[in-house]
Amino acid sequence: MNKTEKLTLLLKRVSQRENVLDLDKSELTFLSRLAPLDLAEAQGRLIESGIAVSDLYEMFDKFSDSGVIANQVELMRKKLSSNHVMRYLLLEHEYSLAVIEDLKEACCEIIKLDKIKTSSTQYRRIYEATRMLALAKLHMDFEDDVLYPAVKDCSKINFFENVKAEHIYLNIAAQDLFMLVSDIESYRTNDFKINISSTVEYLCPAIKEHIYIENSIIYPIILESCKDQNLWKYLKDLRSDMGYSIV
Repeated sequence: MNKTEKLTLLLKRVSQRENVLDLDKSELTFLSRLAPLDLAEAQGRLIESGIAVSDLYEMFDKFSDSGVIANQVELMRKKLSSNHVMRYLLLEHEYSLAVIEDLKEACCEIIKLDKIKTSSTQYRRIYEATRMLALAKLHMDFEDDVLYPAVKDCSKINFFENVKAEHIYLNIAAQDLFMLVSDIESYRTNDFKINISSTVEYLCPAIKEHIYIENSIIYPIILESCKDQNLWKYLKDLRSDMGYSIV
């Protein structure tokens, strides 16, 4: 049994426990010494086996918070040069996660109002959050049109088509949400509240899960698979020249 198989079986067993930190010393030592690629491949197998992404990142949050496993994003950053294109993509993921948290808070605030004025602080906050979320299309377009095609031949990952399909869905939902907020005056207040709260309720977790898959599985695998520094420089320059940045 190789390391990935051993880790996959361990994580599957641990995921079924009420306390994911109920591990013996040898298991804790094994987990603490894993590289991002080991963790990425095992998590990919678990998702393919049917484990929910939300359950997986909750488990790894507990591992990370307790110090059992190092934060995978930080592990990647340590291996990247200061101007590596993947650093910028990871930063944009962090930015998007912050935006969806702000969006959830803004949504909670705005549905408490009896009447929503476009001049109000609550409306301006939710407008800005949905606008920035819609701009994430630039980031996803870079992944679909540039990054993933460039590294596909040197990577053994098979998630690319699934990720592209998710990008289509997320972009449509984000654009629809922004249009809803932009066109608020066409809705009755209660109808607007119902539409925005239901959309935010399913879109924010979907974005969080999507970013988790890229950060924890796809990015570590392609970084390990593709060592051509000229290619990475080309991708960074192309990203800058074509305006794919959102931050």
